[in-house]
Amino acid sequence: ARIGPTPLDVQLKEWLDDLRIPARYVATKVDKLSKNRLAQALKNAAEQLSLNATQILPFSAVTGQGKKELWQQITELVAPAVGS
Repeated sequence: ARIGPTPLDVQLKEWLDDLRIPARYVATKVDKLSKNRLAQALKNAAEQLSLNATQILPFSAVTGQGKKELWQQITELVAPAVGS
């Protein structure tokens, strides 16, 4: 989250969009940021990726923040493929 999206992240998002491949966006290591800095980092990342800040999931492996939500989103993406 501190670094923000790299040029490769932006390129990957554009590629996925062009191919209409569903994706989820995760900002990692959010435990290293204050709430204010996190909000600003999410806003900046959203602007760079042409997203709404609410479309980026804050995640921390250290604190577990976002872990349940990330697994839920992964399950939702994979479930249709498993049922095919």
